[in-house]
Amino acid sequence: MRQSELDRENDTVLLDAAEVVRRVVAHRTSNPDLVEDVTQETMARLVGQRIRLEDDAVIPFAIVTARNLLNSHARREDRDRRHAH
Repeated sequence: MRQSELDRENDTVLLDAAEVVRRVVAHRTSNPDLVEDVTQETMARLVGQRIRLEDDAVIPFAIVTARNLLNSHARREDRDRRHAH
């Protein structure tokens, strides 16, 4: 495969992953700003690890990363709420 074909294939995989992540996150929260924030952070982490992942591992990695980010967000909010005066 030529480099341009590989780039197009990689772009397609990343776009597919972004859509899946957005749907998964939207299913777990009704806050549209949080959906976008978590999706963007997930995609940034995914791009950082993309070279290590096979194509069939990209979406599962993205879903787990998004779920972990949502859990971290919920824990942070809970902690902040408990420590508020």
